[in-house]
Amino acid sequence: MIISKVMKTKVVSISDTATLEDAVRVFVEQRVGTLPVLSPGGELVGVLDMQDVLALVLPPFVQMVSDFDFVHDFGPVEFAEMDDAMRRRPVSEVMGKPHAVEQESGLLRAYAYMRQHGLENLPVTDDRGRLAGIASRVDIGRGFLRSWMEHHAV
Repeated sequence: MIISKVMKTKVVSISDTATLEDAVRVFVEQRVGTLPVLSPGGELVGVLDMQDVLALVLPPFVQMVSDFDFVHDFGPVEFAEMDDAMRRRPVSEVMGKPHAVEQESGLLRAYAYMRQHGLENLPVTDDRGRLAGIASRVDIGRGFLRSWMEHHAV
């Protein structure tokens, strides 16, 4: 089975000229965790994950400490916010590489690629590099399971 059979085709994305404030608004209003970043021609030029934005604001110790079981309340640190300069930063300064597979990619290749790059969501492009869809680990897993069910149906 190929990735285009399981991907979502209605994808929330953002322009490479958008600001972090624009991206935060889209994350909240659209309830997504990954935003493909597109050029004016629709080409995938990067990916902005909510985790990337949170890492800019949250205290560094959150990334360094592996066990927080002993902490019951972080106090004033709980209310960290983006300052105005950070809000105005273009997403192009923060976005990650445009990790993607082409729409004819097999599910196993797509899954392996996601694991290799630590992705939860995988943009899918057409043969010209334009965004065609996005697939989550769940989408790909369901594709495998559906394929197995179809091949072993009585």
